[in-house]
Amino acid sequence: LDGLAIGERGEAGAGAFGWVGLYFALVVPIYYALERDALLIRFGVIRHRIAYKSIRSVKPSSNPFASPALSLDRLHIDVGRRHGPYISPHDRGRFLKDLSQKTPHLRFNGEELQPKG
Repeated sequence: LDGLAIGERGEAGAGAFGWVGLYFALVVPIYYALERDALLIRFGVIRHRIAYKSIRSVKPSSNPFASPALSLDRLHIDVGRRHGPYISPHDRGRFLKDLSQKTPHLRFNGEELQPKG
């Protein structure tokens, strides 16, 4: 009986390890790249491109909804959807400054990008 119990724990441990591995495969790597015409969001195996012209604003947020951001110190990229995308670049200030160069319809206002006008 002891051997069976050890085997069951080993299978449970292998199963848990499998789930952790699947989670990391789906989540890692996370990065954001400013391409020529779009913001690329890479979240594990998922790639999402957002055309710069479709970005309405970029604002700080601590919204906990699931999105490609592992931190609650997030930026909400407003493209007309209430719940995302949210991202958490390591250097928020530099990211916003670089993004402002790609979005001439927005102005950099400290910690966010807002529509001009």
